Amino acid sequence: MSLPEVPSSLHQCKFIVLATVVAADGKADEVQTHLLKIRDRANSSEEPKTLSYRVTKSVENPETFIIFEEYVGHSGYDAHLKSDSFKALSKEADSILKSLDVKYHLEL
Repeated sequence: MSLPEVPSSLHQCKFIVLATVVAADGKADEVQTHLLKIRDRANSSEEPKTLSYRVTKSVENPETFIIFEEYVGHSGYDAHLKSDSFKALSKEADSILKSLDVKYHLEL
């Protein structure tokens, strides 16, 4: 699973990640299970630089998930990406994801 590089302007500040995840046919439940495990760890004391990690599921397209993530600097995001729960999803991504789109944002 390939993610876009975090712009250097975000390395030392709080930033937001909006990820759109589309499950492969018949894999929505499996993707959801992974995302909820990632969410639970991200929102725990194990990831102190993850300020928020919210998972949503589309009502119209139940194979589509939008994830809202907020981090304190690149080090917080990097720690999140190195978690066992994130690595588990990454390992299976080619077989359970149809698409993944990740965008980085600053809150105004």
